[in-house]
Amino acid sequence: MDRYYIKSKRILIGDDLTPHENAGILIENGKICKILERISELKYADTDKVFDYDNCTIMPGLIDCHNHLALDTRLENHLQKMEDCESEQTIRALRTMQDDLYSGVTTSRCCGDRYYIDVICKKNQREGNIIGPKLIVSGIGMRALHGHGYVGMPFNGPDEFAKQARQNILNGVDFLKVFMTVMK
Repeated sequence: MDRYYIKSKRILIGDDLTPHENAGILIENGKICKILERISELKYADTDKVFDYDNCTIMPGLIDCHNHLALDTRLENHLQKMEDCESEQTIRALRTMQDDLYSGVTTSRCCGDRYYIDVICKKNQREGNIIGPKLIVSGIGMRALHGHGYVGMPFNGPDEFAKQARQNILNGVDFLKVFMTVMK
């Protein structure tokens, strides 16, 4: 059993993120098992690993509810970069995942990436090949030919949408993303 403790000067706990001074966390088999509101509650053997983050504050992970891994708005002409080749977009996606994780995002809901980049990243993350937040993925975003959306791919009519929806599901998506445009 993999077991270790994390100690910190301050941990934000609960729905209201109440700060607790000199708190700790017990991790077993990669999951938070117990939050200890006082370091004095820490009872560990000499062989247990203890990570002491001294003057840091530990907070719960953040959830990004809408992103596109290969779309980096920090880049100049970021929308035009959605026409880049699969390799360029994949490199951007890997960087985005790492940046998100290091900023505190532990779960990302990916609302469409071309080439199934989000699905491939999720699979490789599960296999331990890459790091990043837990991914909830939609695969190829679907939009009408005349509709909005730089990330979504254009489809016409119910047959094309149904075919792509089935293909997304076959590729292992968690949900389907449909870009909607209302014409007046």
